[in-house]
Amino acid sequence: MHNKVLVTPRIKEEISNIHFLFMNELIEDMEVQRDYLQVFILKASAEGLQEIEHSQKEPSYKKVYQFYTTHPVNGTICVAIEEKYSVMMFSDEY
Repeated sequence: MHNKVLVTPRIKEEISNIHFLFMNELIEDMEVQRDYLQVFILKASAEGLQEIEHSQKEPSYKKVYQFYTTHPVNGTICVAIEEKYSVMMFSDEY
């Protein structure tokens, strides 16, 4: 994203830089118009496989990505996009 991304303390503590950069890149590379709210559902397997489902409501968009990592995470992360900045937070912080 071209604007500044603010993160909550919990995101900073629980999400690796790899996850953070990957989710921002997914938003940047979207092939449809971006909605103001991006949702990422993260699912971790015991074998280190990370699944990330990226979605938005309008226009409808959903893609699923998988990769191996030493720090898999479970949770739902929202990115609220404003004109000058975006905020990344867990869904229960929204």
